[in-house]
Amino acid sequence: MSRDMQRRPAGYNDIPRGTAHALFTIVGHGWRMGRPGKLAAVLLALAIAACSGAVDGEADGTALAAELAQGQGEDAADPALMAALSDPIMVDPLLSTKANADAIRPPTQPMSGLVPRDDVAVGTSYSGGSLAKAPAALPADRDCPQCTASAAAMTLVALVAGQPGAELPRCAPSMRYSAAWAQALPPAAPLFPDARVIEAAGSDAGGCASRAVSFASATPIATLLDWYYTQASRAGYVAVHHRDGDQHILAARRSGDGATAVVYLNPRDAGSSVDVVTARGL
Repeated sequence: MSRDMQRRPAGYNDIPRGTAHALFTIVGHGWRMGRPGKLAAVLLALAIAACSGAVDGEADGTALAAELAQGQGEDAADPALMAALSDPIMVDPLLSTKANADAIRPPTQPMSGLVPRDDVAVGTSYSGGSLAKAPAALPADRDCPQCTASAAAMTLVALVAGQPGAELPRCAPSMRYSAAWAQALPPAAPLFPDARVIEAAGSDAGGCASRAVSFASATPIATLLDWYYTQASRAGYVAVHHRDGDQHILAARRSGDGATAVVYLNPRDAGSSVDVVTARGL
């Protein structure tokens, strides 16, 4: 071993010759400047050595990547490693068809609507028995508080709360939504045979017997008017027919127990939209 190799400190061979010379020069100058100079020289020397190591590390990483890409080096002998690096990225083709804003392809079928089509129940409308003819429509501006309630209501329960009298406005806060209430209407205003219920609400709490149902029908308004007028008349109600634009309102009341039934009918593309509000009469 030569004399230079014997005098080199451990790790000297890992530092390039030019970098090592610069380090010794900086430390030597700083040592002659007193304690502050010594500290500054040591810190600067450590920083230069660290940068030199980082550059060498980057070079080693680049060389390793090149060897793996060319199938050379010690790691190239590991078939599992080379197979993992060479395999294509796995994807799930089924996820690419999911319906979302970033889908590669559109969904295989359109999204279904919340309200059934108007022609779903065609052929199941009322066809049995004779019907009494509903009275001619009166204008909405002639004693029709039910018309005012309909114009101001945004929800089914709000329609109940806006009805005249004290019974329905008192019971409206206790009403709860459930489709089951559509099967609990009084005989004076039952659910129409081809009704497709959209929503329903009701309450039996605190002496209430209030019901409200909204549904769609494929039957025209004229037939619905006669059908509900017939049901109310058979149950002993006296009914009045009003018209407010395209909307028809059939308001019925029984004097014996104060039971009421109000039917709102509006035209749809292929049928009618109906709201039924009742109090008592069960």
